[in-house]
Amino acid sequence: MHTLMTNWLSPDCLPRTAIPEALRKWLFLPGSMTKALRQQCMHSFVVNVLSHRWNKPRFEEWQALNIKRQSALVRETYLMCDGIPVVFARSIFPKCALVGKHAALCKLGNKPIGDVIYHPTTPVRRDLKIAKLYPGQQDYESAVSLLTIRPALLWARRTIIELNTNPLLISEIFLPAIYS
Repeated sequence: MHTLMTNWLSPDCLPRTAIPEALRKWLFLPGSMTKALRQQCMHSFVVNVLSHRWNKPRFEEWQALNIKRQSALVRETYLMCDGIPVVFARSIFPKCALVGKHAALCKLGNKPIGDVIYHPTTPVRRDLKIAKLYPGQQDYESAVSLLTIRPALLWARRTIIELNTNPLLISEIFLPAIYS
């Protein structure tokens, strides 16, 4: 039986050989997932927004952000290549990060986050964590909610992105279609 919380680990805690080769490039991608997926898709890249609302993030998300627990903008999406979901993303935007040009993150609609935070400059990424997700874990269950086939496990990465020294947390769960 698996715990409900995800065990996020530093990449140093996992030997690279433990990670499927087809996923390594995605887990360790240094730049924009949006840009990389647009290059990967044969025809179209679309963001399917599942939810985008003010909510209380999970306790471990606030711990990762290292800020006071309060409501934040929580966004869950499927990133789709050619109509197929390849990544489930959960993003946490604390109020402090939604200032200036980044206030646009409040009204993204189906626009990718990468189009806002990677333009015109590249933000600072830190604290990359990796996890294996299993049925019964909250992140796994969220990621497979609209899939017809539930895989035995999923891989995920989580990073903090600094927007003018204000953190936001992005978790990306790689779905089986990313392999093809």
